[in-house]
Order: sequence, then structure tokens, then C-alpha cells
Amino acid sequence: MCSLLERRSQHQENMQSEAENINHELAAEYLNQWQGTAQRIVELDINSIKPYRTPEGKEQPYKIRQSKVERLAISIRDLGVLQPVIVRRKDSEYEILAGHHRYYAARLCGLTTIPCQIKDNIDDFTAYMIVAESNTRTDDVLPSENAEIFKTYMDKRGMDNETATLNEISEKFGVSNTTVYRYVHLLKLSARLIPMVDNKVIPFGRYEMLLAHLSEEQQNIIADYIEMYDLRTFPGKYINAVCAYCDENGNEELTVDKVYDICHQPKAKKTEQVSTSIYTKISTMFPSLESSSQDDMDDLIVKLLAEHFAAENTLDT
Repeated sequence: MCSLLERRSQHQENMQSEAENINHELAAEYLNQWQGTAQRIVELDINSIKPYRTPEGKEQPYKIRQSKVERLAISIRDLGVLQPVIVRRKDSEYEILAGHHRYYAARLCGLTTIPCQIKDNIDDFTAYMIVAESNTRTDDVLPSENAEIFKTYMDKRGMDNETATLNEISEKFGVSNTTVYRYVHLLKLSARLIPMVDNKVIPFGRYEMLLAHLSEEQQNIIADYIEMYDLRTFPGKYINAVCAYCDENGNEELTVDKVYDICHQPKAKKTEQVSTSIYTKISTMFPSLESSSQDDMDDLIVKLLAEHFAAENTLDT
């Protein structure tokens, strides 16, 4: 029989062994919870939540699509808010970092509370990164929205290590460094041309860099031309032609009429080539066949070829 001292010693060893087998990730989670740094999901008063704004007071870079809000509202009425909105505490309120469409849809449905994942101790740049990365991978992001995101990343990081910043953006958002520059150049277009890129009137991917080298006045003349003729698309060949004209005639004022002339230059007439078809040769060599139809000539050619090879066969035998 074990003594009392031996039983106590065994009990202490068992307790120590259990302690060593504790899930350390779970322990860390509980520790974070007590320290106020864990991510918590709670129902918050919807009126205590405000849309995201940068420290400069700018709204989030993504436009709210009313059609998407209405689609989400239909789902919320049936099933409720299935995915929490991500927020951070800001002063006495909460600020949305991800889930703006869900937030507006919940308000449309008349909800008074909404499930939220609270992220505490989030600085302004980290908050902006959450806003950016939670939206950029969706299919309906506009080119100008990506442009705002990438430009802000580069401004926040500074240009001391531009390559590292470009590599970070490329990895996070799945685009090449060249594409990042294309997006950034988009923001150099006039306020009238940028929506035309978003709406695919002006193709994105190369031409924004050409247009960015034009003056704002010249860009707006192009916008005038597109609006005046209610164009659904302004093809790349027109952009190339107009930009080339502006480069060659820098001091000459660009007008809507001039843009029209550039885009509708008459095509050069092709030099007529002398036909060398077999039918032309036959008609030239045998004028009596000039009035014959192509079918008649075909029949004649077949007949003569048949007679020719028949004659050769006779000679061979």
C-alpha cells in the first residue's frame, strides 16, 4: 500500500503532466482575451457603428453598390447576418473595417443590432490594410478603387524601398509590379476620364499611361468627344492616334472636331493589284473565251486535262 506521501507525490506528477499537455494556442487565446487583444464576436447596436474613414477624412476606397446592398438584404431577411462585420473601437463608437455592404443591408432591413468581430489595438495603417485586403479580391472591384488602394500603400510605406513595397502589393493582391504602376497612373487621369475607365468606355491595361501624359484640358476634350457622340467604347487605336497627334502638335489646341477628324481619317486606298488568276490568263491568251462563264471554263479545263492524260497513257502502251 502506498503511503500518504507517495500518493501526494504521484498526484503532483500527474498535475504537472496535464499542465504540460495544455494546448498552448488555446492558452494564448485566453491570455489575449484577458488582455483585451482577442478578436471577439458580439452583437453591437447598429447606431454605434460608423463607416470607415481615413485619418484625413476620406471615405473607404470602395464604392457602395446599391444593387449589392439590396441583394444582401433579401438574404438577411430570410437568414439573418451570417458573416460578422469587422470593426475596431474608435473613441466611443466602432468603425467598419470590412462588411460595409452587410452593414447597409442590415440597416435596410431595419435591424437594430448586427454581429461584429471586434479588433482592438489596431493602428490606422493596419486598419487601412484590412479595409483594402477584405475587398480587393472580389470580382466587382473597379480599376479606380484598386488604384486608390495601391497608391495609398505606396504613400504610407514611402518610396525609400519602392521595390519592396511593389513586391508586397504584388504578393497581397496577385498583380504584377507593372500592373501596380498602371493602376497608379490611372489616378493621373482627369476626374471625367476615370469613371469612363471604370465603366469600360476606355479600356484599362495600357492606354491610361498614354492618356496620363496629356494635359487635363486635353483629357477633358476627349471626354467631351466621348459624351457628345455618346460612345459606348473609345477604342485603343483612337487613343493611340489622339495621343500621337498631341505629342507631334504640342502647341496646337485640341478640339472636339479635331478629335473627330483624327479618329475618322479616310483609309488609304489599296493599290490595285493585277490579277494573275488562271481565268485571267486564259482570257488573255484566248480572247474568244473572254465571254465564257467560269463554269464553262472549268468544264473545258477538266475536259482538256482528261484528254491530255488519256493521250499520255496511250503513248505509254
